[in-house]
Amino acid sequence: MASKTEWVSGWGQGTTEYTVLGMNGSSQLYFGCNPDNEFFVEYTDPIGQSVTSLDILDNTTKSVYAIVDNNNAFLINDPLSDSGVSNLREFWKELRTGKQVYISGTELIPTVFTLRKAATVLPPFNKLDCKFY
Repeated sequence: MASKTEWVSGWGQGTTEYTVLGMNGSSQLYFGCNPDNEFFVEYTDPIGQSVTSLDILDNTTKSVYAIVDNNNAFLINDPLSDSGVSNLREFWKELRTGKQVYISGTELIPTVFTLRKAATVLPPFNKLDCKFY
């Protein structure tokens, strides 16, 4: 389902999914809302290592950061705290208007992803069928 040339969305096993592959074809940026409408983030780097929003629940120090078009850096794998949701809201706006996003994370290899079709595939933040705490 994922594409390295543009953002795609889908629905499977009760989960709304938004994803794109890195230009190398092996890294992936994934957002989803599970059947309980909880927001989920996963970044998989070019060698298959990944960090998710669940890592925040485990009280690990693993973080995923995003920079759209060389603008501000956002922590994007914390959908549980007020500041985390605020970061996600601002990041989501930039995703829908930018050209590319640079993703890096704790002990992960960074990747650049296209934002082609992000404006049409990703709904406005307030229209996501996810719940944030």
